[in-house]
Amino acid sequence: MTAQSAPINEREPLRRSRFSAAILSLIVPGFGQFYAGRRDRGFVFVALYVLSSFWVWLCLAGILPRLWILAAAIAALLCVYLSALIDAVTAAGKIEAYVPRGFNRWYFYAAIAIALLLGKTALSHAADPLLGGPGFYRVPSASMAPTVRPGEAFMADVLYFRRHAPRRGDVVVFNRPRQPGARSIMRVVALGGDRVSVVRGRAVVNGTSSNEPYADLGDPAAFTNTTGEWVVPQGAVFVLGDNRANSVDSRLYGPVPIGSLIGRVTEIALSEHFDRVGQWIGTPPDHAQ
Repeated sequence: MTAQSAPINEREPLRRSRFSAAILSLIVPGFGQFYAGRRDRGFVFVALYVLSSFWVWLCLAGILPRLWILAAAIAALLCVYLSALIDAVTAAGKIEAYVPRGFNRWYFYAAIAIALLLGKTALSHAADPLLGGPGFYRVPSASMAPTVRPGEAFMADVLYFRRHAPRRGDVVVFNRPRQPGARSIMRVVALGGDRVSVVRGRAVVNGTSSNEPYADLGDPAAFTNTTGEWVVPQGAVFVLGDNRANSVDSRLYGPVPIGSLIGRVTEIALSEHFDRVGQWIGTPPDHAQ
């Protein structure tokens, strides 16, 4: 029997490359351990990789929507990668002669990688209709400036409105009425049963002008900055952008059904201004978190 056709357990002993161990560890933590013959330790690192990745996903999906939790999850994932890489390279360097085993076949690695990919895809597809949407967004426009600026990213709690009713002042992510797939971030200014209008950029609810220190009222003479009065239907909210003169909101598409609310915004997650990262924006300053 030639060397090419010999069973894997009859192959000649081989050295293990530290470089190959490192590359495999960067693909999936644990693969480098399999390569170096440490199967059990490899499965441990794969399990740690899955757990830390799931932790990151919980944050990005809006189930654990706080920046410090996301930072801890990313740190844990990086630690898994680094530990797996160092361990695999060290193990490979200590091996002078290694007889490849069944778990060193290419299809063993491929099977695990495909299983991880399918699991991630299935989880994402199952969670979107269940949760209503992701919990991590980037702002494309200036509608909510200065509270959230264009290009910044924020986190949202997708479970919040399953436990709480909307309140005036909440900053929310929602599916825009009559526009499938379109999602917006706005501030709730009126609830079901309220009478609401906009006068010179300021929300007037039930005859009282709202205190809105967070809003940029803009040009009082702007087209949408003075409106007629609406009565918000029960089971809906009226939303406005904080950038009143430059916002497409309930003044144009009407009240938003509560069932269309995806979640309440929590914090700014990414910004070119470092001092804004982690800033709480989910409720006005005079509301409790």
